[in-house]
Amino acid sequence: MTKQEFLSQLRNALGSRVDSYIVNENVSYYEEYIATQVRAGKSEETVIEELGDPRLLARSIADANKRAGASEVEGEDESRDNEEHPMYRTYNLPGWLIVVGIFLIVLLVLGTVFSVLRVLMPFIIPIAIVVFFLRFLQRK
Repeated sequence: MTKQEFLSQLRNALGSRVDSYIVNENVSYYEEYIATQVRAGKSEETVIEELGDPRLLARSIADANKRAGASEVEGEDESRDNEEHPMYRTYNLPGWLIVVGIFLIVLLVLGTVFSVLRVLMPFIIPIAIVVFFLRFLQRK
């Protein structure tokens, strides 16, 4: 069996069992593995023979993928695994923690605004008084 035949059989066997990105990851991995072993001096046929039947390999990959999906957070819908990339995880925070976080952010913003106003007040108040008197005098 040639490298291309092996990879084609692996791709076909995986295609019906796992998502396409997992198929591509594994086909790329085994393509690179075979190339590395050939560069190390082994024959292509020997490397492919050592890897075994691509359908059996595909079954092992699919089983490992199922176990990895089952070990994620309990209660997750299995359809989510098909929709999202496994490198992205979603964390559910408790509601009280979100409320505390928002409260702290609001306090931080208000503290910053009042700190700036405290520094600027010695300048703003005299200017506001002068403007008020000038407008008052202009009305008369």
